[in-house]
Amino acid sequence: VRAAAKKLLEKYYPPPYDLIVQPSAFMDAHTLIANTGISQVEKIKELIQGNIYISSQLKAADGGTDSAILIKSGAENADLCVAQDLKTFYMQTVDMNHHFKVYEAVVPRIKRPTAICEITGIT
Repeated sequence: VRAAAKKLLEKYYPPPYDLIVQPSAFMDAHTLIANTGISQVEKIKELIQGNIYISSQLKAADGGTDSAILIKSGAENADLCVAQDLKTFYMQTVDMNHHFKVYEAVVPRIKRPTAICEITGIT
């Protein structure tokens, strides 16, 4: 994370940053740093000065799942778009309960690719 933050800073993108990680990496970051009583996630939050988001759909460019994304916070760099409005479909009635399926798709829209840094090889 520190190396990614350094790369963004070299491109003139100062903090705050948002970090997107896999659930397993997020849980691993809650381990304590030896002899300090401070967790890794606390140090990461201090460094990025932004938020940490968890996504199980995050995949590396090589298809692996050992990655994270550090992005400069702000709507000028990326935002979320509704790709499919909310739709409901009636399925069936079971024991006097009506079952529906609900669909919606929200996708990220990248406006400034240079404000994003991919972190790979997380162990």
